[in-house]
Amino acid sequence: MIVGFTLYPLEYVRQILSNRVDNSGVGIWHQFKKTVEKNGIRGVYKGAHIFMVSLILFRGTYFGIFDSLKVKTDDPKMRWLFSYFSLLCGVLAVYPGDTVRRRILSSKGKYSGFNDCFLSMWRK
Repeated sequence: MIVGFTLYPLEYVRQILSNRVDNSGVGIWHQFKKTVEKNGIRGVYKGAHIFMVSLILFRGTYFGIFDSLKVKTDDPKMRWLFSYFSLLCGVLAVYPGDTVRRRILSSKGKYSGFNDCFLSMWRK
């Protein structure tokens, strides 16, 4: 959680930079400074609550499934397979929320929140 909270501003700025139309050479720190000047420090944490919930959901799914399956065998190949299966389940659990978060960040105010964006995607 601490790592996610610490590194999220960089993820936010990376997402903003990847969605820009012009290639004006604006870098990470310039965009970070611009966001903080415009919206304050809270501006770089836009969508962080979705990120944190996704992080908890991924880790809970991954470790819950893996810990339940790893006691079934001592074979390293089977444990690797169980780890891979747990990873896939965790990614599948988190993907919808991550997609909504990225769409909210790239929409520039089109959606009023998570539910609005999710329902809009669901209808389409």
